[in-house]
Amino acid sequence: MKPAGIFLRGLAMGAADIVPGVSGGTVAFITGIYPRLLHSLRSFDLAALKLVLAGDIGGAWRHVDGSFLAWLLAGIATSILTLARLFGWLLEHYPEPLWGFFFGLILASTAITPFSSAIRGLISSSTTSGRSLTRSEILIRVA
Repeated sequence: MKPAGIFLRGLAMGAADIVPGVSGGTVAFITGIYPRLLHSLRSFDLAALKLVLAGDIGGAWRHVDGSFLAWLLAGIATSILTLARLFGWLLEHYPEPLWGFFFGLILASTAITPFSSAIRGLISSSTTSGRSLTRSEILIRVA
């Protein structure tokens, strides 16, 4: 994966982290980097410490997939620093569309769950009627 793609995914993760109740991990899952992120974080282990103590900083960097983490964290930080004020304003003035967008991301991440056919039915029924479901409608229909 190219650095620009990792950075953009980090931007999306940071944007999700700004909204209460929405996880950047959900965005990582949806964008397909979740397994790599978990592997990279798990790589901060005894082997990485031994590489650092032996003076092999480059080896430790490669061991933990440091370039991936650096680009991802740069995207997350950039997003948080640039979008926090905007999202605060959007949450205050346009909460439903913003929540709808992020709830849509969460719904997309459920595509592999046993409930995926029911959720796809909700989504297709809302799109064929020509309007989007609000967060409240989805919660009521799923419950």
